[in-house]
Amino acid sequence: MLLIDRNLISKLNHRVLANYKRSAFSLALMLSVCGILCLFFPIYAGMVLSYLTGVLLTFCGIYSLVCAYNFKKIGKGATLSLIIFGVIYAVMGMGVFLSPMLGMNILSIFICFLFILAGVSRLSAAIKSAHMVGRYWCMFIGILDLIIAFLWMSANQDTTYILVSVFIGLEMIFSACIYFTLSNKIEHLKKKTSDVQL
Repeated sequence: MLLIDRNLISKLNHRVLANYKRSAFSLALMLSVCGILCLFFPIYAGMVLSYLTGVLLTFCGIYSLVCAYNFKKIGKGATLSLIIFGVIYAVMGMGVFLSPMLGMNILSIFICFLFILAGVSRLSAAIKSAHMVGRYWCMFIGILDLIIAFLWMSANQDTTYILVSVFIGLEMIFSACIYFTLSNKIEHLKKKTSDVQL
């Protein structure tokens, strides 16, 4: 999700807008390539995603342990919790390296949790707000989120592996579309600022 203040971005100068446009376009291109690779090569993409999860978990564990050492004066309880979480993250990261399927299972559980959370949030928002615009669509999408989550959880391991890769690939492509649109809007804004300066 991108939160952009249109009034603030319109006040930026030509050079800053050019940098933002280049960054948005580069990110869109990178996300497009990665998303297409995930869709066409889900098995290999799943392994890469799994190892990436392992790297991130290991770094989180190391960072927590470093923080526990550097901020040991903040209190014994906080230091102990940082050490515990650091060890858990590091062990999980190493476990993913040893078994890539474990990483895919972690990603799968996380995605299912997000679908359940989104479904419950949409349904509760629609039920609480009787005068909400698009209330029934919100309820429909919330129910759809819950159905997807439960179908995902009931799938076998091989299907889950493919689903995670395809889902992340589609998410990357949709995000790339947003960044391409943003890049295009910034280009129009650049032209407007150029016209104003002339």
